[in-house]
Amino acid sequence: MSAALCGTRNVALQAKGFIEKYPNKKDRAIAIHDYVRDKILFGFTWKFDGADAEFTLSKNRGHCTPKAELFAQLLRESGFEDARVVGVKIGNEVLHGLGNFPSTLHHTFTEVTIEGTPCRLDSYIVDSKLFEKAQRKLRKEGRKLGYGIHVDGTCQWDGKSSTFSQYHDMKAMRKSEEIRAQSTAELIANTRYEHKALSLLRSIPFIGWRISSMLLESNNAVIDNLRTSD
Repeated sequence: MSAALCGTRNVALQAKGFIEKYPNKKDRAIAIHDYVRDKILFGFTWKFDGADAEFTLSKNRGHCTPKAELFAQLLRESGFEDARVVGVKIGNEVLHGLGNFPSTLHHTFTEVTIEGTPCRLDSYIVDSKLFEKAQRKLRKEGRKLGYGIHVDGTCQWDGKSSTFSQYHDMKAMRKSEEIRAQSTAELIANTRYEHKALSLLRSIPFIGWRISSMLLESNNAVIDNLRTSD
């Protein structure tokens, strides 16, 4: 059985497993996408945007920035050397109904070239079960954005297109220029990064992580309830 299917938490070993199981590079990229989408449930951890790929694997949970970091790193380790993360400011409407969030959010997605075709995507961010429930709820309410997604977005990827579950309507949602980087650590270090106050809060010795946990992880109960709703 490949390493990617054995539950290992190491990113390099995960990537090795995908290489072994999927010799075709497009199939490999799609498999990595689907793995990050469904094995890492959409939600929040106390490290927020500061969660690296290994931490996200260990928690099996993450929002746009940690999942973008994990996806890009798995892609690079699997032979897609140009995979990178892109940050942009958007409004908080996409998280309507999931808790209390700042009015402006730092959103992160991934860029990668597959068989000569440049792809931009965040369709791996919201897991399939949550996406289905969120889309159904938005259609019932007549809303475009909320519960973690755009109603016209998708959580599927064919390995050759640009697809988004959250950042679907880029022109309408974008509130800043995009920032391209090799890692989310680079994005956070950029002077245009939106959530610097939360990064400082996390760095307070002894109590920073506890406060971050209370502020962020409390939203997971709402998200999990929607995911398991009828």
